[in-house]
Amino acid sequence: MTSLELLASFTIQRLINYFHNVRVFDWKAYFGIAFLGFVRGVEASFSEWLAYKMLQFTITIVFYLAFTFSINNCFDIKFKCDGCCFLIYSTLVLLSGAYSAPPLRLKSIPLADLFSHSLFFGALLYFYGFLSAGGSINLQAASLATSISIYSIILELRNHLEDYKADFNSGAKTAVCWMGYDKSMLLLKTLIVIHILFLTVISHLAGLSYLSLILALVIFIVLKPQCLKFKHLLRLMDLYTCVMYTLISLPRINLLLNLR
Repeated sequence: MTSLELLASFTIQRLINYFHNVRVFDWKAYFGIAFLGFVRGVEASFSEWLAYKMLQFTITIVFYLAFTFSINNCFDIKFKCDGCCFLIYSTLVLLSGAYSAPPLRLKSIPLADLFSHSLFFGALLYFYGFLSAGGSINLQAASLATSISIYSIILELRNHLEDYKADFNSGAKTAVCWMGYDKSMLLLKTLIVIHILFLTVISHLAGLSYLSLILALVIFIVLKPQCLKFKHLLRLMDLYTCVMYTLISLPRINLLLNLR
């Protein structure tokens, strides 16, 4: 193999390693949260800036998610609100770094891990997308941000429960290790119920009539252990969450698609 071929092989392997390190396939929910905020902030008045704003938003979110996931891996083994966007983005980067990296490493501080995750992978991520699109914060935006924060804690609890044995054996001090598996599972189930109820109310107030109530009723019917395995219930809850967020944002999605 020639030196040029060796260099090419080395470069390709490094790129593959970098790709695995940033864990692109784990971005789905969090990119969706940020994009939901962007869609909700769309206004017809800035159609001439749409392509530029979407490109700017997408690039910054890609860098943010790549940074957050890669630093977690490393330590585990002039628009309407430019100032606000910069402040929120800076906070996102600082929080995501403090979550994984010493000396703070919020991931190893019980409850602080859940709270910080609800911000940098929850409400603040949503608000960054929302304000990047030029949205004005109101009661509905704040309600959705709260709902997303709850869902973010649910995602974090699920992840820590899956890693419970490994974390416990390694002496990690996550909220789940601190509370214990059973209490953490009870907290997870409680938050799922709260999340479904809260999202259902938001959906109903957003004008979805009785559709959200019917879908929520279906969810609660299958909450009985005999009906579905818990992991299947989680997938059903994920589906319900995606459907409700999409339906709530449908008018803005149509606006986004019709902008010229």
